[in-house]
Amino acid sequence: MKILGISAGRRSGNCELLTKQALKGAEAAGCEVQFLRLQDFKILPCTGCTACITRKYSGLQSACTIPDDADDYAKYVDLVLEADGFIIAAPCYNLTVAGRMLDANNRKHCFLTQLKERCAAQPKFAATIGVGGSDWTNFLMPVLNFVANEHCGSKLNLVDQILVENNSEPGLVILDDQLLDRAYKLGENVAGVVLAQDAAHPYRGDSEEVCPLCHGSHLQLYHGKLICPTCNTVAHVTEEDGKIVITWETPAELSRWSEYGDKLHMGAIRSGAQRFHQNKDAIQEKAAQLRGYLEPVKP
Repeated sequence: MKILGISAGRRSGNCELLTKQALKGAEAAGCEVQFLRLQDFKILPCTGCTACITRKYSGLQSACTIPDDADDYAKYVDLVLEADGFIIAAPCYNLTVAGRMLDANNRKHCFLTQLKERCAAQPKFAATIGVGGSDWTNFLMPVLNFVANEHCGSKLNLVDQILVENNSEPGLVILDDQLLDRAYKLGENVAGVVLAQDAAHPYRGDSEEVCPLCHGSHLQLYHGKLICPTCNTVAHVTEEDGKIVITWETPAELSRWSEYGDKLHMGAIRSGAQRFHQNKDAIQEKAAQLRGYLEPVKP
């Protein structure tokens, strides 16, 4: 079994050091390990051409219109498909993950069909490590955990998570022996679940959480209801003895990540495609009125 460590941080920075410490734990537990630094990979951003989505809802395997030799994404894809588990680390930039991680994740639709086929045959699992220079990390873990679940074929197979704050300079984390022990344990946890193939109850984390599905700590007011913005499950908030208590209305089989949720998602995309084709001439005519207005500023 192979666990791939992915760092979106600086070379020899806090994310890289904690990822490698976690990989040491995974290796000691019996897994083969590899390490990937996103800074070493040239990954072009998605152009929004929708070819990957069009192929998917047409029943074809996903593919990208960006040629394989244009960047290093094909190599990244191969490593993700081959791995049985992931330890994914990212620094916090502007309250959320570094952009290079989003670029890699936004291209994932180009091989999502193949990834889901691999995950259906044998599930993949992931753990996350988020590092912030201060305590301004509000959206780091929800986005990072979403990226991790996408690496698992859009399955909620998060095993563990660590959020580290107030470590702004590269290498500061190495001073914290307790944190290093926790990262090592995270690696052991991922390896244990990967080796056991425990897809029923993979989560081993100890972080404060709200949602029992994605193990996130966020709620969103949406159309008059509180929901988990990752899972689209409906929450009810009460208070008992001065403590917030949250119960969930929507069962797991009706969440965004269920077969039901996937059908709703693809149905919405198909509906948009149908409206586009039915109104293509009108769209082109109206868009032409704006297309020539203001030439974009060139670099």
